[in-house]
Amino acid sequence: MTANNDSYEILDIKEKCLENGLKVLVLSRHYLPIVTVMLAYRVGGAHTWNGKSGIAHFLEHMMFKGTTKYPKGAIDLITQKLGGHNNAYTTCDYTCYYFMLAADRWQYALEIEADRMRNCLLSEKDFISEKQVILEELATSQDSPIEFLDHEVEVMSFQRHPYRNPILGWREDIENLTLQELREFYENYYSPDNAVAIIVGDTTMGKVSRAVNKHFKDIPSRNVKRRNFTVEPLQRCQRRAEIISDVQLARFEFAFSTCKVGDKDDYVLDIIDTILTTGKMSRLYRRLVTQEQLLQMVISLNDSRRDSGLFRIVGEAHPGACQKAIEDIIFSELERLKKRAISPYELAKAKNIIISEFIGQRETNYELAEKIAQFEMMSSYEELNVIIRNVENVTVEDIQETCQKYFNTHQATIGWSHPKKKKQFQGVKKQHPTLRGMRIPKTLGPVYGSGRPFKNTNILERPIHTKSLENGLTILFMENHNLPNFSMTLHVKGGYLYENPKKAGVAHLMGRLLGEGTRKYSRYKLACTSEFLGAGFKTSSTFIETRGFVRDFSQICDITADIIQHPIFDAALLQTHKQKVITSLLSFEDNSSYQARKYFMKAIYKNHPYARSPYGTLETINSISRDDVVNMHNKYFVPNNTVIAIVGNMDKETVFGQIDEHLGKWKFHDIDFRGLPSLKHNKKISTKVIPMDKQQVNVYWGHLGIKRSNPDYYTLLVLDHILGMGSGFTDRLSKKVRDDLGLVYNIWASITSSAAIQPGTFCAFFATDPKNYKKAIDVIKDEIKSMQKGNITKEEINNAKAYLTGSFIFSFETNSYLADYLVSAYRLELGFGYVRKFKANIEKVTKEDLVRVANQYLFPDKAITVVAGATKK
Repeated sequence: MTANNDSYEILDIKEKCLENGLKVLVLSRHYLPIVTVMLAYRVGGAHTWNGKSGIAHFLEHMMFKGTTKYPKGAIDLITQKLGGHNNAYTTCDYTCYYFMLAADRWQYALEIEADRMRNCLLSEKDFISEKQVILEELATSQDSPIEFLDHEVEVMSFQRHPYRNPILGWREDIENLTLQELREFYENYYSPDNAVAIIVGDTTMGKVSRAVNKHFKDIPSRNVKRRNFTVEPLQRCQRRAEIISDVQLARFEFAFSTCKVGDKDDYVLDIIDTILTTGKMSRLYRRLVTQEQLLQMVISLNDSRRDSGLFRIVGEAHPGACQKAIEDIIFSELERLKKRAISPYELAKAKNIIISEFIGQRETNYELAEKIAQFEMMSSYEELNVIIRNVENVTVEDIQETCQKYFNTHQATIGWSHPKKKKQFQGVKKQHPTLRGMRIPKTLGPVYGSGRPFKNTNILERPIHTKSLENGLTILFMENHNLPNFSMTLHVKGGYLYENPKKAGVAHLMGRLLGEGTRKYSRYKLACTSEFLGAGFKTSSTFIETRGFVRDFSQICDITADIIQHPIFDAALLQTHKQKVITSLLSFEDNSSYQARKYFMKAIYKNHPYARSPYGTLETINSISRDDVVNMHNKYFVPNNTVIAIVGNMDKETVFGQIDEHLGKWKFHDIDFRGLPSLKHNKKISTKVIPMDKQQVNVYWGHLGIKRSNPDYYTLLVLDHILGMGSGFTDRLSKKVRDDLGLVYNIWASITSSAAIQPGTFCAFFATDPKNYKKAIDVIKDEIKSMQKGNITKEEINNAKAYLTGSFIFSFETNSYLADYLVSAYRLELGFGYVRKFKANIEKVTKEDLVRVANQYLFPDKAITVVAGATKK
């Protein structure tokens, strides 16, 4: 049983069209004083011709390189001064540019977009520099085993349609692309009649209409003709690719050609996607991960597009897992969907999950703007208001017919990536779950509705209700009546910081097993119930996070309480999860960024727990017993060591009453936290090189950082945003290493990002061609030393302050963000008023403060360098 569509709030999207063809879509939301402005062009990776793949994505990069009105760097600088964000992305079918700004300044975004629609400079110098950046971005993509495999499957799936060309482009096409070809592409496609402006947030159609008229009405239409692509011929035989490379694990991808966005089959395929791989009780997860234990991960995706899409099934195998067995199970499950009707329970569960996710995506202006753009570019924005109805209307017969239509063995495209050296599979005892005895809950009714409005729209001014139960449990609650849902975050002090080093990984295993069955809820009942409710549960050694509809709050509290107090820690499941962790550790061996970070942390933290991976090692994982897991839980999971934060469409009486009812009798005991090793800065520079078969090197560079309680935290936060964490390319490292020199696709540096109760790191990270990494490090050192000498401008300081104080509100846009804020403020002892003091703390930072902390906390001549990747080159 699911909600009926009548109780769902329709999105009141207003439409306007200028005489030059520009379409304008406005959705007013007065929940927070922020606005997202998005401009979408009907041109993407598929709009190419032979030898010119990647041109749409290349132009997206160049659109930030300046116009006749805004010189290079000005767009990012203006966004920074306005305290907002801007970015862009290219898909197969369209390209989007967006700004996220406060409600009193969003018009600047339209002014910028109107100017760069026709007046981009596209200079030769920037073209040459950005070409190198894009080649580095491509190399990063190809160094990922999953992305490389996905690319190969895409090429095989589309023999004629330009979807076969990668969005980033073929390397030789990028290298050979000329500036003149890029300019012609810009002139042909960047026109008001080929664009849609989408504005979502705290504004009105009247205000938008006036601003759009002011900035866009005089831009002439180019009368862009919509391209009709070659229709992909029906696939008549199975296609395969087998890739042998220097990886630790085998990975696969199945792809089936499907339908367009908005087709009836599109909604059916969404449900099939959910049935196959969403949740522990989904069919492929249950068979391949739980029962046969052949995979450590399996996901599926209904990748519908403007033209024919793909339905993908992707997995990562345990060492030595049989390829034929995996393929046989996948095909057998697809055949079962064709031939045997699914139960009403399974269909209702899938619908609830999809609808719950859809409602969750409405929490932020950006996600709504992105959805409007997606549907308008490939179908119609009006589809958004019939999604729930279309999902609700899917029948059991639709599932069977759609599977019969698309999931045929001879129409499959299958790619495998195999390691050069095969590893032996460490078998574990298998369990075979079933769905017998599960019934549809009868208490579910309508869940949607606008919720009652909250008078105070400033989220930072809303009251935070607190209560401590007699057993020491602390409850934090904030009302948010924007949507009919809630988020709940529970934090326990503990984790791998306090585990026995000889049992490293026990805390992580304990966290994984928390959601695998309790006294009251068997593993299967827990999975079935939470999935049917559309409630997401995430468990770890220190956190339990969940969300759901307010109608289900009592039941979700009941489940959460049993997870916290009475997990069963089944011994057989412990073995299963140990195998999954071992496989994950092997998977990490294929990731050069992970490898570099692992050795970076070891070098900095030495005998401190931060030097270890939370996952443990192959040796320690094998030594962990059920008693170790139980003891870890019993020691730290007590109410006087726990804080729980709830944000949602409820009142405090309901929340406190339910938490007290379900957790008020939880027994407490005192905990003696052992002291952690003291930390010292390394005395000299050191370098670690890790050779891997990759195109790039991943580099971590830095040293020990600060605690969050450091009185200079806010000064260092400003310093971070001047040096390496600024908006767009406004910080020094992004401007010089990325934008000017073109050495990297992405670079950052920060000392505040990892600051917590224990000291974090000062860390710079980038990936680049191996011949360039020393040059990039030299730039980092030079910039730090320059700041230490006092070379920090007033403009840099003011711009960093403006960005930090203006963008702060975006951290509070969703229930889950707010719940995390409540927990962080509590456990870091910041006080809930720190958000109101944030602006003052930033504004009082002076140049003298910045020079002082640059000298006091940054040590470029004592930094640790770890390089992982193509070091032989």
